[in-house]
Amino acid sequence: MSSSKRQYQEIIENEVEEVELATDDRCQTRSRFKSKSSFINSKRARRSATEEINAFPNNMIVEEDIYENDEEFAEELERALLVRKRNIGFTAEAAVIESIELVHFMCHKFLKVSFGPKINFIIGHNGSGKSAILTGITVCLGGKANVTNRASNLKSLIREGANVAQITLKLRNHGEDAYHREIYGDSIIIERRISRDGSNGYKLKTQDGKTVSTKREDLNSILDHMAIQVDNPLNVLSQDTARQFLHSSSPEDKYKFFMKGTHLAQLSQDYEFIREQLVTTTNIVKYKREILPDLLKKAKEAEARFKDMQKARELEKSLTSLKDQMAWAQVEEQEQVVNDAERNLQRAMKRLPNLQEKLEKEEADFEEINTIVLDLEQKYHSLTNISINPLKERKKELSAHIRDKTKQLNELKNEEREINNSIKSLKQDVERHQQKIIEETSKLKDDNRQKRNEITNAIKVSEQQHDTLIEGQKQCKSQLTELEEKIEHIQNQRSSWERQLQRCQEEIMRFEDLLQQLSDQKSNHLKIFGPSIPEVLSAINRELRWHRKPVGPFGLYIKLLKPEWSETLESVIGNTLSTFAVNNHNDQRLLADIMKRYKWYKYNSPIIVGEDDRFDYTVGEPDERFLTILRALRIENENVKRRLINSNRIESIILVESRAEADKIMYNNGKGFPRNVEGCYTIDGYKVGHKGGGFSTQSINKYRGPARFNQDVDLQIRDTEKKLSDTNETCNRYKAELERAKFELTKVNEEKRILQCKLQDDHRAEKELYNQILQLKEDLQQDEPANIAALEEVIRETEQEIDMYKGQYTNIQRKKLKITQEHDPLVNEMEDIQQRLDSLSNEAESLGANIEEKVRIRVKSDVNKKHWENKLASEKEKIASISSDVENKKRILEDWTSKAISYCPRVEVMRPAHELDREIKEITIRLSEREKECGASLEEVSLSLAAAQDAYRNARNEMMLMDRFTQDLKMALKGRMFKWIKFRTYIAVRARILFLEHLSKRGYSGKLDFDHQSYKLAPRVQIDDQQGQNSDKDPKSLSGGEKSFSTLCLLLALWDAMGCPIRCLDEFDVFMDAVNRRISMKMMIESARTADRTQYILITPQDASSVSPGPDIRVHRLQDPERGQGILDVDS
Repeated sequence: MSSSKRQYQEIIENEVEEVELATDDRCQTRSRFKSKSSFINSKRARRSATEEINAFPNNMIVEEDIYENDEEFAEELERALLVRKRNIGFTAEAAVIESIELVHFMCHKFLKVSFGPKINFIIGHNGSGKSAILTGITVCLGGKANVTNRASNLKSLIREGANVAQITLKLRNHGEDAYHREIYGDSIIIERRISRDGSNGYKLKTQDGKTVSTKREDLNSILDHMAIQVDNPLNVLSQDTARQFLHSSSPEDKYKFFMKGTHLAQLSQDYEFIREQLVTTTNIVKYKREILPDLLKKAKEAEARFKDMQKARELEKSLTSLKDQMAWAQVEEQEQVVNDAERNLQRAMKRLPNLQEKLEKEEADFEEINTIVLDLEQKYHSLTNISINPLKERKKELSAHIRDKTKQLNELKNEEREINNSIKSLKQDVERHQQKIIEETSKLKDDNRQKRNEITNAIKVSEQQHDTLIEGQKQCKSQLTELEEKIEHIQNQRSSWERQLQRCQEEIMRFEDLLQQLSDQKSNHLKIFGPSIPEVLSAINRELRWHRKPVGPFGLYIKLLKPEWSETLESVIGNTLSTFAVNNHNDQRLLADIMKRYKWYKYNSPIIVGEDDRFDYTVGEPDERFLTILRALRIENENVKRRLINSNRIESIILVESRAEADKIMYNNGKGFPRNVEGCYTIDGYKVGHKGGGFSTQSINKYRGPARFNQDVDLQIRDTEKKLSDTNETCNRYKAELERAKFELTKVNEEKRILQCKLQDDHRAEKELYNQILQLKEDLQQDEPANIAALEEVIRETEQEIDMYKGQYTNIQRKKLKITQEHDPLVNEMEDIQQRLDSLSNEAESLGANIEEKVRIRVKSDVNKKHWENKLASEKEKIASISSDVENKKRILEDWTSKAISYCPRVEVMRPAHELDREIKEITIRLSEREKECGASLEEVSLSLAAAQDAYRNARNEMMLMDRFTQDLKMALKGRMFKWIKFRTYIAVRARILFLEHLSKRGYSGKLDFDHQSYKLAPRVQIDDQQGQNSDKDPKSLSGGEKSFSTLCLLLALWDAMGCPIRCLDEFDVFMDAVNRRISMKMMIESARTADRTQYILITPQDASSVSPGPDIRVHRLQDPERGQGILDVDS
């Protein structure tokens, strides 16, 4: 029940308690009623019909039908109503709507309306946005969209073309009933903002516009305090609700309106709940009463056991004395242990000076040999740096000069050899030319013409044969080209088959590895995250140095809720399933060492380092209509969930089945990605858009290992075995195709070899013919006489060239002599330096051997020194350990002594501890046997006795309390139900009287039939032309105007029974004629004027010329329908 309903119920109960004090006398009843009415009018002006009815005495109503014909009661009620009519109701100081402002709401671009505190008429033609004002009031005060009957959701109320709508409502906050006036001031501003993206919220502001709260709970508190009930169907009647109530509602519907509007239905539900709880409580009391004798029996049995255990008290006293001696016997033994430890410490301290002396002797020996070694090393470095190194540098320089001179001599020798070869070649040319001159001279003497003709004919025949061979070679080359193309095609096919065969073999190996992994997984499900993961987890559990034990692998804590997304999620977040998380770098190093030990680093399992952070990730999630990776998984560890959110953004990456739908969602009409969406994956393996990579579509690399999200390992094994079998068949088919290609390739290569052999034979024959033709042409040229004068000129030029080379040879000989003279002194110096280096090297080698010997002695001395240093350090550590042990034992002794003192004063120990312990055990065994007989120790039996007695006593007291409670509750519920019936009767009688009064304004008569058994409310009306008839008409048989008027009379009668300060009605006069409309509006104005602290907002599309604005009446006329409307022009 809401606080407003509770407050309403409390008012009713308080009023009833007051009226129950009245006497049974009817005169006293009338005086009580009159005095109560005058008190109400002076002290508290605004009273609902329910509150006024509660002021009647308790004995006035027992059954509703009693007062149907009670003229005296009706007369009293009519006089009370007549007094109320003569008084104008008080204006409310709080809970009054001062104004409402609509921005981009429904048909209004901007509209602001200021309301009066009493009566407000909103008038305008259809489509002018009258009902939007009532819808705005309902939505701004927390009502849902479907309550208004104008839209199914709030987004539909936003004006076309706008993305955001805003409603601002101002409530008066004066007087004693003001809500936190010190915070809000004289007015409370309620602002509600609605967005198309689904977000909406409230702002509660002061009269100065300062925001105080944005919580819906605070708005509910304000509405409860001011008794504003927007969810009450009779308080705010929208256009559809008013039409249904006025024209279409059945008797059952009217009865439901009556019960809901007066909150009688809610009270009935609450009382029924109390009755059910009362039955449950009665059953519990009955059950507990049945076990009460058992509790009494257990208490008596516990008392008997306790008396038996008291007999063992003497034996326990003896045990106590022995325990006292045992406590101090242990102290004396510990004192002896401390004394022994102190003696061991003294012996160790005596060994320390001897070790110190030996260490000092070794340090002195080490310093002496170290000095000798340093002197020898100084001499060695002096010999090397001062004597040997300069000679080596000089030797290096001489070697460079000698190599340079030698190179120059070799170059001159090469030039000399080239000149000799050139002169020799030129002399041979001279001899050849001289021989040719002799041959040419003989040709001039004998010219053989017949021989030249034979040579010419042979050339022609050979050229014809050569052309034939050339043509044959062309044909062979063409055939070879075709064969090479065929070979290339077959080789390409063979390469393709080989590649496919290799892929098949790789697939076979992958499937075999996968089968092995699945087999391992079947034996141990942890191996799905890696073959070494069981050993790694065991090592983690054995390790004791963790600051906080690592969490992982992450896959252990992740379950897939959407199996159809298994393949996609394996590819997207599969790498993180074997991830571990630690809290600091020390734990990271420990975990890395464990992974290295079991070669886990091969599987690329990352380690995430960081403190646990339980941040709120819901603010980064997209709209609920999207399936994100996070929503597709159930992650059992909150830390693992937030690690995955930080590393993979799983809360903002959505999953969409089809690629086309994903493109549409991510494109979002060109407005950018949807809110809080960073990426999208499809079920067929595409990545659509990413804020890091823009709007693009890419295929993802599919995961080909064992399915880590699938728990059915046997199914995976069968599926993998089938794939392996299919791949083997495919592999065999590829092998057959490869063999066929190899056979065809061998066959074509053989054809190619035959053609190549034929081409080589033709090429050889062609070459022989070509050489034969050249030889014949050369023979023909040789038979022709040459130019003898030209040959003689060539001989003269050659002889001149020979003379030039001879001059160059003489210059080279001079250069060789000069370089030789420079080279020999360098060689002599080089030999001298080498001799000196050999002597110094021998001396350095001898010095180095001496240094090595001394270094060995120094190393040995250093080893001895370190030995005694370690020995001394070890002894000191031993002394420190013994000292620490002595201190620990002293502390233990002190602790035991203090415990012994706290246990008992020091006593004389007569026997050793082991004898005392043996006797204590014997007595304990005897007591234990006694306890077994009794089932517990004396302390336990005592506690059991107290517990059993307490249980019985508490159960008995609880029974008494529960009996009184249930009796009181039954009486209270019976009284409440009786009062509820009286409330219902009071309200029904008052509604009947007011209904008759309102009908009389039109000259009608009738009655209200309340059938509480059938839950029906049927108004009966008799119009003026039927006054002489006895039967009342059902409203369905009336005309439209008569039916609307009579139903409006019913609504006003029911309104008088409600306590809400705001009442709204839309299009109440649609089907009324002018007379009924005028009388209805006058009647509503009179009813509103007499109502205390109540504001009326009435909407009509008809003309309201009969209504005259006044101090308590305000008329708002809306302009004709325009969708570009700005600020409302108000005529008041």
